Formats: sequence, C-alpha cells, structure tokens
Amino acid sequence: MLRALDRRDTLVMKAFAISAIVFHNYFHLIGNSVRENEFDFDAARFQRLLDVLPDPSFAIQGLFSFFGHFGVQVFIFLSAYGLAKNHWEDSSNWHLFLWGRIQKLYPVFGLIVVPWFVMYLVVVGPMKGLPTGLYLLCMGMGISSLLPGLELPPVGPWWFIPFILQFYALWPFLCRFSKRFGQMGLLLAGVLSMIIVHLGNSQLAHLSINLLETPAGHLPELCLGVIAARYHTHPRTRLVILSGTVLLLGSEFRAFWPFTFTAALVVFIVVYFKFRTILRDSKMLQTIGRYSLLIFLLNGFSRFFFLPYATTPRLELSLALISGLTCFTVAVFIQSFALPPFVRRRMNAVPEVGRHIQSLG
Repeated sequence: MLRALDRRDTLVMKAFAISAIVFHNYFHLIGNSVRENEFDFDAARFQRLLDVLPDPSFAIQGLFSFFGHFGVQVFIFLSAYGLAKNHWEDSSNWHLFLWGRIQKLYPVFGLIVVPWFVMYLVVVGPMKGLPTGLYLLCMGMGISSLLPGLELPPVGPWWFIPFILQFYALWPFLCRFSKRFGQMGLLLAGVLSMIIVHLGNSQLAHLSINLLETPAGHLPELCLGVIAARYHTHPRTRLVILSGTVLLLGSEFRAFWPFTFTAALVVFIVVYFKFRTILRDSKMLQTIGRYSLLIFLLNGFSRFFFLPYATTPRLELSLALISGLTCFTVAVFIQSFALPPFVRRRMNAVPEVGRHIQSLG
C-alpha cells in the first residue's frame, strides 16, 4: 500500500528530479560528452557511457548526461498523482479545470519565454526571428509537438510546455477511463501505448513528429500516477532489481528501450520510500522543489553562459554547480518578486485535502 504523498514528499521528489534534469541539460552538451536515449535510441551512447565510467574525472558527467533526463518521469508521475488527488470529482467540468491551469501556468511561461524571445530578436533580427516566434506561439497553444516539420523547441527543455498542456486537455478522458476500467485497465493501456507509440514513431519520423514529446508517449508514467493516487498501490521493493535490469537492458538493446522510462520511475519511487523518513525532513530539498517550475524554464538557456568555460573536468563540475545555483537564485527572485500576486498565491497554495500538491504546473 502507498501512504499518501504530502506536500513535503512531492517537494523533495521534485527537488531530486529538477536537479537531475539541470545537471543532465548541462553535461550532455559538453565536448565529447555522453548523450542520452531520450527521444530516440542509439546503443553506441550506452557504450560511450561505459567507456567514460572508469575515469573518475568524467564518471559524474557521464551518469548525469545519460540518466539525468529521467527526472522528467518523476514530474509526469507527480502531475498525474496531483490531479488524481485534487481534481478527481471535478474533471467533468473541463472548461473551468483547463482555465484554472492556464491562469496558473501562462503568466509563469510568459515571464520567461517572452523576454527570452525579445533578446533573441535583438541578436538575430526580426526577420530571422519570425519562424522562432511562430514556433513559440504554437508551443504556447500546446500544439507544437503535433505539427509536421517542427523539431524540438529553440530551448530544449521547453518541449514540456506543450506536453503538460496536452495532458491537462486529456485529463478528463483519462479520469473517466480509470473510473470505468480501473487499475488493470490503466496498466493495460500503459503497455499498449508503449507498443503503439514506438510503432507509430517509425511512421511519423519523416514528419518530424515524435510521440515521446506528447502524453501518448508517456502514458505508463501518467497511469502509474493515477494508480498510486486512487488505488493506493505503488511498486514493491522486489521490483527494483527487475526495473534496474530493464533499465540497463533498454540502454543497450532497442527492444527494451520503450520500457526504460517506466523502469527508471519505479526505481526512483522505491528508493525514495526507502529513505523517505530522512529525505522529507530536508528543508534544503523542499526549498529547491518549491522553485522547480521556474528552474525548469530557466536552466535551458542560462547554462550557455557557463558552458564555454568548462574546459577541464574540474571546471565542468564546478561550473555545473555554479550554473545550477545561479538558475536557482534567479528562480527565487522571480517567484518572490516578479510574478503577479495572484500567481504567487496559486504557486504557494497548499490544497486542503491531504496537503497534496501537483507537479510542473
């Protein structure tokens, strides 16, 4: 049985997730760094990780580069968990639900994306910046990942913006499906989605559409969040070995790769609950988790101020920490002083029932 996650749990889990993402986004751009199997698969990437692990100077960089992106799975899980706890009965009122999410998210997105785009126009000029502006508009509408011919956004982590908006739009349907078919229905839907997505991606590749950028590509993690919230079930300890094995096999063999996202999430959840008593009392982790949304939006471009100077292994590590700390400091400032008061209240609000909290957004 899964004891309900409260605000402290989710803040700490988000702290680990955003830290993994920030360091991943930094290290995977350095020189001859290790790359990840996030949106596509290449067995050579795992071999590259195995090549650098014996060298202590590059082991940390390699591990974050290859595995750090799995922090996204934690946010996906917590998003579904939070909605299943707090919006289970009111999901039928789709318009009010979606409007509430937009009121909370769009001011935050706009405060980061719009100034970035203005600076981008100053650098490249209005005409060259027009295609990027159209892309950002589609991203804000939540449709950029569904349009043919568009790659990842100009700031990589921002692919999650249309993802979360699409998930909010689909939430009432997932909620009704869960109520009708229960836990087994969700498990079956998750497994079938992995098969359909990875077959479909081969047919959509020529259109530059990747379903792994959409909720369809991560339905197992979403379903697991609903199962944990509504059926009080979570992965057992004995699944760690199985999930860890799947994670390693999926890093080497394409046939297992679609299962790595759920496997990494299972490992994280089980390990977290093993150390939950200690971790959930950490004020530092709670503070990091509280600013995770802004850190997520900022780190994608703030890292570029430090990357040119990461010329040695020691500088790679130290500048990664400085970059992360800088991003955190700016996030604290923005959330404390730059956001409209009603947005700050929404971001800092603690739901009454069970003190549950949602994820990114």
